Amino acid sequence: MEEVILSSKNPANEIIEKVISKREENNPNNIKSFQYTSYNKTIFDFVAEDKKTDSVMNSIFKGGHLTIMESVTRKKFMAPDLSEETVIGNKVSGFKNPYFATLATDMQPFSFYDEIIHLLEIPYLNPISNGALKKYKFFLTETLYKGEDKIHLISFEPLPNKNFEGLKGILYINTNNYALQHVIAQPANGLKMDLKIQQQYQFLDNQYWFPEQLNYELIIRTVSEEGEVIKANGKSYIRDVDFNSEIEKKEFSA
Repeated sequence: MEEVILSSKNPANEIIEKVISKREENNPNNIKSFQYTSYNKTIFDFVAEDKKTDSVMNSIFKGGHLTIMESVTRKKFMAPDLSEETVIGNKVSGFKNPYFATLATDMQPFSFYDEIIHLLEIPYLNPISNGALKKYKFFLTETLYKGEDKIHLISFEPLPNKNFEGLKGILYINTNNYALQHVIAQPANGLKMDLKIQQQYQFLDNQYWFPEQLNYELIIRTVSEEGEVIKANGKSYIRDVDFNSEIEKKEFSA
C-alpha cells in the first residue's frame, strides 16, 4: 500500500513565504528608472448611510455629484528615490473646497511592497513584510488558472492578541515570479474615516509587474442628523509606461 503523507503546513503561508522572498525583486520602486502617464478621477458625494433614506444634500444637488476632480499627470522616477510628477491638465467641477483636493491625492502608496503601508498618514504593517507570518493569519480561498500561471486568492487579517496596526483584505498572487496581481486592503480595526484601497498590476516588457490601476473608497462621517456621509471614490489609470528612456539626475528639480 502506498503511504500518503499529509502536510500540516498552511498552504497559504507557503505561498506568502514565496511572495516575501520575491518582494524586493517585484517592487516597482526598485526598477532603475521609468516614466508613465496617469489619468486620475475622484468623485465626492453625499450619501445617506440608511440606504432607504435619500440624502438631503443629494436632493439639493439634484442627483449630481458634490465634486468631481480630474487630472492628467506625467511622472518620472529614478532609483532609489528621485521622483517628479508634472500636472499636464486638471479640472474641478461642482463644489470647490481645498480640503477635498488634499483628500484626492496621496491616499495610498504607489505600490504595495513597502514594509509599512501608510493610509491617511497612519502606518500599517504590510502583510507581505518580513515577519508578517508571525502577525497575520492567511487563508487560501481559491486558485484560478490563466494560461501557464496560477492566481492564488489569499485572504489576510491580523492574528488575535497582536498589538500592531494591521490590515485585512485579499491578495491575488500570480505564480509568475509570485508577484501581486491585485490587492484589496483596508484597516482591520476601522477608522473615523473608513478607507479601502485596490491596486491592480500588469506584467510589462515580459519583465516587470507594474501598477496599472490604483483605486480607493473613502467614507467621512459627518455630524448630520440624517446620518449622511461624504463618500470619495478615486481611480488612477496608469498608461504609456516607459522603462527604456534614459533619465538623468539633472532632470529632477530641487
